[in-house]
Amino acid sequence: MSAVKRTRGRCAPDPPSPRLPGGGPPAPRPPFGRSPHVPDGPGRVTAPGPAARLRRVRPQAPDGQPVRASGAAPGGRSEGRSEGRGPDSARPAFGDEAARPRRGPVGTARTGGPGDGATGGARGPGPARREPVGARPPSHRAERGAGPGDGAPEEAGEGRGRGALFLHVRIRRRRGGEGGLPELMAVLGRFTPVAQALPPCAAVARVDGALRLFGLGPADLARRLRLQAAAWYGLDTAVGIGPSWTVAATASSRTGPDGVRHVRPEDVEDFLGPLPVGELYGIRRTQAEELGRLGVETIGQLAALPPATALRILGRQARPLQERARGGDRRAVVPGRATETVGVRADFAEDTLDGPRARATALRLAAELGARLRSRHQAARSVTVVVRTADRRELSRTRTLPAPSPHTDDLREAVYGILDGFGLQRARMRRIGLVADAVDDTQAHTQLTLDRAREARLRVEPVIDALNARYGPGTIGPAAAFAA
Repeated sequence: MSAVKRTRGRCAPDPPSPRLPGGGPPAPRPPFGRSPHVPDGPGRVTAPGPAARLRRVRPQAPDGQPVRASGAAPGGRSEGRSEGRGPDSARPAFGDEAARPRRGPVGTARTGGPGDGATGGARGPGPARREPVGARPPSHRAERGAGPGDGAPEEAGEGRGRGALFLHVRIRRRRGGEGGLPELMAVLGRFTPVAQALPPCAAVARVDGALRLFGLGPADLARRLRLQAAAWYGLDTAVGIGPSWTVAATASSRTGPDGVRHVRPEDVEDFLGPLPVGELYGIRRTQAEELGRLGVETIGQLAALPPATALRILGRQARPLQERARGGDRRAVVPGRATETVGVRADFAEDTLDGPRARATALRLAAELGARLRSRHQAARSVTVVVRTADRRELSRTRTLPAPSPHTDDLREAVYGILDGFGLQRARMRRIGLVADAVDDTQAHTQLTLDRAREARLRVEPVIDALNARYGPGTIGPAAAFAA
């Protein structure tokens, strides 16, 4: 009691060095962190007193050697991790899982540690060792089941998100003229911000969030969209609803009298399977013909083809086409502003070869397209030429202009270049169509040139437009357009 005295404002004095029974020399003071237990007799230990909590002393035997736990190695390190282990219970070798102690759940103390009541140990009660936070044994993984990141298959089908719902809208006709895609995008924007324009006359949107917002079913939402498009802009639309882009687009081309077709996820196989393979959304005519020659006539047969066989027939497009045949589609809807298009076309009374008559018709269409763009204060960013041949094939190719332009000269050069690239030779044409991606004319910049002939044609264009507006379209134009 006299060795440890509690005082105020200062630390208690150091206790005297403990002496072993038998009058041996005082034991040296070990560094902090060693065992605080001092032996009271051979083979016994006592709980530390108040003084021993300040300085921890390592016990020593009467011969001066430190006391070791049973099974300890001569170097002073115990062969086992806990007290109570004998010489035969050495630390297991790496990979010997049978000899290792089993782990328990997170937060449980290990067994066989200090203070567990084992005999022959040199340490008393100590802090229980716990497993690190987040370390779980394999049994917990099996109990909770594999998650999405563990390689488990997703519940959704190929290319179909869980709960995704797509709307594909087609403009069948517009009261009072062509076009209407910007107006359709304005109507879609009132229902969902995730809408993408598909020029020249279609759009696709995701509406799985709009259903909860408006509290309507898919078919009711589509009918409201059709009603607003018809009442505000005079658009007659057809709406297809499906769990993927492909299913919705196919459904929009097969709507009933009310203009709405809803294909549920469980009905996708029955809906797509019997359809001809040429009606698969995104397949080219040549690919459909090649599949037909090999006996693959329906979409269901394409979906059932082995992947290796489809790869030999379709090449790199085999995988996405087979996914679409099964109702999947990996494409995402990219919201964006609608690109307005302006188009003109001419039908021949009889099949025509690519010659002076076809070139004169193409020049007349280019002049008409330029006049339409200038009247709308727009310029063409790119031009697409669509040619229908006598065997009902359609050939199309697009060329981007060096700079947006509404001038007839620039449009004519692009159209002639595309026709030369077709290499039609003896192919007979029934129709020629031109489609321009229009932008605002503020993006069209006039470059000064030293070509006096071109400068003269550019200066006369406003005069030609004024005469045609007064006396009717086609009153005046390039002389080559009237030669044939």
